[in-house]
Amino acid sequence: MTRSRRLDSRGVLTILTLALFILAGQAAAQDAETLSRFDAGNAHYEKGEYDQAAAAFESAVETGYHSAALHYNLGNSYYRLDEIGKAVLNYERALLLDPENRAIEHSLDLAQTRMMDRMSELPDPIWTTAWRRVVAALGLSGVLWSGMLLYALGITLIILRVWTGGTSPWFRRGALIALSIGVPMVAISLLASRASTERPRSVVLERSVPVRQSPDGDAPSELEIHEGLVVRTIEMDSSWIRVQLPNGVTGWIERSAVEHI
Repeated sequence: MTRSRRLDSRGVLTILTLALFILAGQAAAQDAETLSRFDAGNAHYEKGEYDQAAAAFESAVETGYHSAALHYNLGNSYYRLDEIGKAVLNYERALLLDPENRAIEHSLDLAQTRMMDRMSELPDPIWTTAWRRVVAALGLSGVLWSGMLLYALGITLIILRVWTGGTSPWFRRGALIALSIGVPMVAISLLASRASTERPRSVVLERSVPVRQSPDGDAPSELEIHEGLVVRTIEMDSSWIRVQLPNGVTGWIERSAVEHI
């Protein structure tokens, strides 16, 4: 019985090992195919064949691979083709993957100068601006982990004070400071993460899109927006999406006219 179990265990181990080798081989083949398509896109771009470059880069994205370089090159290809909406979309995606890349920021700014819409954005409160600077420096996950570390430090100081029976006020002050900063950091980072998930940003891809008062093609149109404009999603159904424009105006547009960043 023991020998039979050992044989069964060895058989299972052999099957698992073979499966891992097969999966590793498939992943390597997929990576090679993605790299081949990426290189083909670069070759077409250097030759000025921007439509073929965009097609090659899009086929690389279709493999499930995403990188700042890939979306940046794809954005450049669409920019050359005068498809500003798709250019802005891919520059924005590239910035999500590499937020500090100045070349991407410059290309995005350049693409935005060719947009038809020039909307004033609602001014942000002072605390919102400060929060964005913190997130830009640490990242949202960095803010979350920093808050958790401060929270853990505060709890540790409280435990040490109780355990040692210390009377020094520094234990209490240190714990109070750490918890006062750490708990809000954790809470705000979680709320910010949830808000960004609930209200994703999208880019208008159509040349001109009417903004309607209700999700109905016959509803009155308040204004028109154009390709490249970044809007925030408020709610959506199968065919329509309610968006907020940079100036705070809200309305309904056809869902097919935008794509999520």
